Amino acid sequence: MIDDLSEKEQIALFKKWWKDYGWALLIAILIGLLIGFGWRYWHQYKVAKANQSSNLYMAMLILSDKGDADKMADMAKEMDEKFSSTPYAVYAKFDLAKKAVTEKNYTDAIQSLDWVMDHATNDSFKAIASLRKARVLLATKKYSEALADVDAIDVNGYQSLVDETKGDIYAAQG
Repeated sequence: MIDDLSEKEQIALFKKWWKDYGWALLIAILIGLLIGFGWRYWHQYKVAKANQSSNLYMAMLILSDKGDADKMADMAKEMDEKFSSTPYAVYAKFDLAKKAVTEKNYTDAIQSLDWVMDHATNDSFKAIASLRKARVLLATKKYSEALADVDAIDVNGYQSLVDETKGDIYAAQG
């Protein structure tokens, strides 16, 4: 049908089509480009954030090996402020809890493990933190709190550890 039209008629038909749909087409293209570039920017931002948190965590591990507790605590605070949504913040809290238990500072260990239980997005991290907190509470002879933490764990694959920890708590109670 369009082949039967003259060149002027085809131009007029195109102009009419452009008048009706041209702006919508340009807006759709613009929105598509914005979404594409926005998605790319967001992905690059997430990768950069993960790299920064990884580097900070590695530096924290090096300081931990050297025994520099003050700088390690400063880095952990920075990790909390800037990278609390990354898994490295959870790893850092686990390391801080371990260091606190080694120093017999059970209150700080419980605070670190509570942070993990509140902020971790992975249920396995929450279960591990709850198990470790129960063991810290067991060391401080707070048996009922330890049992409550262990009973709250409802993640597949941790039942043997839950049972073992419950057995340790019951044995400590006599």
